[in-house]
Amino acid sequence: APVIKVAYSETPYVLGSVVLGGPRTIYKDTTAQGAQPVIQGGLKIGADVTSIHLEALTFDGLGSADHPHNLTFDAAAKVESITVVNCKLNNYLRGVLYESSKAPTVNTIKYEGVEVNNVGGDGGDCFDFRGKAVVNSIEFINSTLNTGARTWFRIDANTTLESIKLTHC
Repeated sequence: APVIKVAYSETPYVLGSVVLGGPRTIYKDTTAQGAQPVIQGGLKIGADVTSIHLEALTFDGLGSADHPHNLTFDAAAKVESITVVNCKLNNYLRGVLYESSKAPTVNTIKYEGVEVNNVGGDGGDCFDFRGKAVVNSIEFINSTLNTGARTWFRIDANTTLESIKLTHC
């Protein structure tokens, strides 16, 4: 997968809303202090995305309606894996992962060592599947939800979900 290394900066990277294409790995460039770069905005999962790996980054939605979710399905992608490791997901108005009427197929979604902070209650379902998505498994390991969110999961009747596993959350 193409790799994007994000260097630490005292100033946040202003991303806005970006549609991802193809397999993608985005992670921080290591600093001696372990500080994470901050990316302001949200990511949209395009039709040709086959995998996403996000690691050691802080994402900030700024409480803005312009990018109310960290990840949003923008098309009916066939995704092998979405993996989020050691990230902080802050200030998203409506949630972390959102799908509505795009009908993606996803084999695995895994969040490990993730801290979710201040997800708003304005439709704030942290992980929200409203359309005809097919998801094999969702797994959370050593992750924390702080302040906010109306619900942790919203899985509507049209969505097929095989398993959810929470370990040390």
